[in-house]
Amino acid sequence: MSELVRLVEQVDGGGLAAYVTGRRWFGSKSREVAGARVLEATAARAGSPGLVLALVEIRFAPGTHEIYQVPFGLRPRDEAVETMRRPDRRGSNCGRRCPQRRLLRSW
Repeated sequence: MSELVRLVEQVDGGGLAAYVTGRRWFGSKSREVAGARVLEATAARAGSPGLVLALVEIRFAPGTHEIYQVPFGLRPRDEAVETMRRPDRRGSNCGRRCPQRRLLRSW
C-alpha cells in the first residue's frame, strides 16, 4: 500500500463527512449523516501531484448508507503551500476560499 493511499484512508471521518455533504453532487442533503469513512482507495498517480481514488461510505442515522467515488489530489507540503497561495483566474486567494484544502495533511 502506498503512502498516499494510507494518508487518504486515515482521513478524519468528521472532516470527510463535512467535505462530501457540502458538495453540490451529494444526493442526500436532507438526511442526517451519522458518519463517513474511506472503504477502499487506490493510487491512480503516485508522482506529484498524487491522485488517489477512494470509495467513501456516508452512513445515515437510520442505519442506511450511500457510497461515493471521491478523488483526492495530494501534493508534497512545499508544493501545496505554493499552490494554495496562487490566485485563481478571478483574482481571489484559494487559501481563503478553499476550506476543503485542510481535509488531508500534506505528505
